[in-house]
Amino acid sequence: MAGFVQDLRYGVRTLLKNPGFTAIAVLALALGIGANSAIFTVVNAVLLRPLPYKQPDRLAVLWQTNKGQGWEKVGVAGSTFMDWKEQSRLLEDICVFEPGTGTLTGQGEPEQFAGLRISSNFFQTLGVKPHLGRLFTEADEKQWMSVSVISYSAWQQRFGGDPAAIGRRMIVDGLSYTLIGVVEPSFWFPFAADGFVVWDQAALRRRHRLDHSLGAIGRLKPGVSLEQASAEMNTIEKGINERVPEHEGWSVSMIPLKETVVEYIRRALLVLLGAVGFVLLIACTNVANLLLARGAARQKEIAIRASMGAGRMRIVRQMLTESLVLSLAGGALGLLLAAWGTQVLVMLLPETVPIPGSSGQITLMKIGMDGWVLAFTFGISILTGIVFGMVPAISCSKTSPAESLKEGGRSSRTGTARWRGALVISEVALALVLLAGASLMLGSVARLQAVNPGFRSGQLLTFEVELPTDSHYRTQKEQG
Repeated sequence: MAGFVQDLRYGVRTLLKNPGFTAIAVLALALGIGANSAIFTVVNAVLLRPLPYKQPDRLAVLWQTNKGQGWEKVGVAGSTFMDWKEQSRLLEDICVFEPGTGTLTGQGEPEQFAGLRISSNFFQTLGVKPHLGRLFTEADEKQWMSVSVISYSAWQQRFGGDPAAIGRRMIVDGLSYTLIGVVEPSFWFPFAADGFVVWDQAALRRRHRLDHSLGAIGRLKPGVSLEQASAEMNTIEKGINERVPEHEGWSVSMIPLKETVVEYIRRALLVLLGAVGFVLLIACTNVANLLLARGAARQKEIAIRASMGAGRMRIVRQMLTESLVLSLAGGALGLLLAAWGTQVLVMLLPETVPIPGSSGQITLMKIGMDGWVLAFTFGISILTGIVFGMVPAISCSKTSPAESLKEGGRSSRTGTARWRGALVISEVALALVLLAGASLMLGSVARLQAVNPGFRSGQLLTFEVELPTDSHYRTQKEQG
């Protein structure tokens, strides 16, 4: 350990004596490490981080499919959901939800309010707890048009985080609701929602069998596989098909909730992660070349150390220590660049992404740095220091003291030149692969943008208008 500390001090002093070389090397590494950390931040939040639910690996989305009619991944009708819930034995629970919007009044300026109408067991199925007040129970289904729950962010924005907000009235689309609870701050759902109201079971049963407007999520019982649950649900569905003629041909497909969330965007993020990995390799090759050139200039210094008794492993360790100092400095600067780059990526990413094979759109989880990103940055900094420092360290350690101390000794310079030539070839090859991939991707984007949609899309806007559920507008008969 004492030797490592000595090598560290000597390496820092040596690098500080060459500020130009050090600045260039650290900046090159910072760009490569920062780009990788920024992309990993997104990958970690979207692909790796578990969903914020209780045992999320047991949650699955239930879709209805009718290949004969060309339907894939559509929602479920309320009456079908009730059959599923009553007959399933392998699912611990099943809940449904229906996204929608409403106009919130009575709390400041009128505001468009994104919400979900859910079954009373929705939060229980996901394993979500209240931050304030309580969540829905079966008893609330009897007064389903009068109670509501809101998200933590809505509570902060609309009520200023006031605990006394519980029990207050909210007017949504002209209907009055009593606020009974606030969801915990960590709650996230693929469909954005600021407020929640509960379905009445009788109202669900009245929904037509072919009204596939409800999303369904089921929780597997412990020890039950997805295949077993899927087989049971299709058996139940077959019974419905035999009992209800207009429902014939429908089946059930179950997909893990996490898979549904990341299915569309996974490939794009992995491609980006691979691309920035090439950028880091190019940066490592550049710095390795710089270290080789610098090592050639330090041959006499290394020869003197070898002649004074420093072994080959001692010299390799010293060179690797200097490489690690450079990589850690580059990692620290790269982390700052990653924080800025992550904000840029969040702005560039779409607010919602489609569900393949479905008409639904989902929101991505909140993206931000956490302990895993810091660990990734530290790990990649260490690995980078070893990767780009190994070749210069081995090359310089082969120095012959007698040859190097001679004024015209060229043997070690020849070996260094070979290494530098190989690194240049590797760098050009990596750059060509990255350039070819980027060119193909840009070509695909250009071709997609050139597709004729079949109408003049310039200067066109789209908008939606939703009337209150208890519309006060006169009917045609009343208008005479």
